[in-house]
Amino acid sequence: MKSSNKGFSLIELMIAVIIIGIITAVAWPSYKSSVEKSRNAEAKNALLNMAALQTQYFTENRKYTENVVDLGQETEGGSNNLMKTANGTHFLKIITPNVPSTYYMGTEPASTGSSERMRYYIDHLGRKYHGPKINVKGDDFEAPDGNNNNNWTPGWD
Repeated sequence: MKSSNKGFSLIELMIAVIIIGIITAVAWPSYKSSVEKSRNAEAKNALLNMAALQTQYFTENRKYTENVVDLGQETEGGSNNLMKTANGTHFLKIITPNVPSTYYMGTEPASTGSSERMRYYIDHLGRKYHGPKINVKGDDFEAPDGNNNNNWTPGWD
């Protein structure tokens, strides 16, 4: 009598699992990096879009607005100067100082534990900055100053 052996042995299954684990270990960091890059790109796009809307608003009203509703956007959390980006990955906040011909805007990751995601900033002159630990959603959001006392780095990496 001939015995028919169909299926995989335990060793074959263990080797397959190990190979899948190695592939995952190699691919996972690259995947996470790509996701962070796309989320950061969304934040930058949102800032550029809002800057264009601010310019249009300024042309029509001779002042900038802090209210995102004035720019045709929806507010977040009951605050007129706070909104979320299209995919909800970042908060975007507009601040207009007492001078009506200036503004600055910044982004902050919407989820906690997003330490790798940068915070971005743009002002009425188109100056761009980024920094890792600035709280945009809170009241302590500050624009970059000439002394760089608040951890902002010029440019968008």
